[in-house]
Amino acid sequence: MTVVLTGATGYLGSHALARLLTRGHEVIVLVRGREHRTPMRLLGALRATGIPLPDEPLAQVTIVRADLDEPRLGLGEEQYRHIAHRMHTLWHLAGCITLTGDPDLLHRTNVDGTRGLLDLAAAAPHCRHVVHTGTAFVAGGRLHGTVYERDLDSSWSFLNAYERTKFDAERLVRTWSLTHDVPVSILRPSIVVGDRPLPAAAPRHPHAVIEAKAGLLDRLAQLPDTASSVRHVRVACRPGALLNLVPVEFAMDAMARIALREPTESLQVHHVVHPDDTRVTDILGALSMATPRLRLHPVSTLPRKTPLETQVHAGLDGYAAYFDLHRRYDQSTFDHAVGADLLRPAPLDPAYLTATFTSLRRDKQPVSGGATR
Repeated sequence: MTVVLTGATGYLGSHALARLLTRGHEVIVLVRGREHRTPMRLLGALRATGIPLPDEPLAQVTIVRADLDEPRLGLGEEQYRHIAHRMHTLWHLAGCITLTGDPDLLHRTNVDGTRGLLDLAAAAPHCRHVVHTGTAFVAGGRLHGTVYERDLDSSWSFLNAYERTKFDAERLVRTWSLTHDVPVSILRPSIVVGDRPLPAAAPRHPHAVIEAKAGLLDRLAQLPDTASSVRHVRVACRPGALLNLVPVEFAMDAMARIALREPTESLQVHHVVHPDDTRVTDILGALSMATPRLRLHPVSTLPRKTPLETQVHAGLDGYAAYFDLHRRYDQSTFDHAVGADLLRPAPLDPAYLTATFTSLRRDKQPVSGGATR
């Protein structure tokens, strides 16, 4: 079976590619940038996953330069037809995930790019499964209650442009499924994290991105005249707020099961989330452990920020918008699709949470107060 895969050089996509290769699938990866640099990027990303790979992992891979922002994905007519003819499954993982990104760029990549890939699937005579990776955060501004997998409701509005574009992309996929005789699976992961040390050039998960910015803020907090002091920073957080963090290993094992199975329905939507939500206070505690000179204190209201608090909130890069959530995600169709034999992850403990924020530094120096698993 030949899988056309987008996002292979990203964090989640590299884990997907590794699983496809270990199962012996032929993979056409659509990537941006210069093709001659892509093999080394792919190899670096694959090795960072820690998944045992074939002796020659790229022997099963065809690398094609494509651009989701361009008509027909920036492909020539002959190349476009060739890819379409070879494709059995489309697995779309690429996208712009910057929460505070430019809305136009987010729309071009996440919505227009998805439309272009659906056109490619429609032109593929042998395509028998389209797998679209969305996000659990299409629930948008809904702060509480249970979000069901069938739900796609914009009445709650959205916390950022990223959510809006992922909502629009999922709506596009659902509409496409109504007029094409190809089964569609929509996968909605929550915040995917990992605790493995990441080489400098490896793709990063959201907590590793925050870690890099928090590390800079931690250094800024060390003033010359108070080098040994700890700076206390308030962070606005709803009491009892919950966030869903899902370990990448569990998420990708589940997603691969769904993507590689024979679909039984024309459209299914699955929440790929942790069965247990994580308290935001525990997340902030773990981030504090990863920043020795900063201590983050959740408060219910924060009418006036200090300059350092303003910097810290900016460094969270839109993440703080989720510190008001107290909602849960139904997993009825997910549980049925992956089966009872898929081992569910344990609740995320402080050691694991701290490791998600220290993945870029644990192989260099110990972090005061930190713990690894």
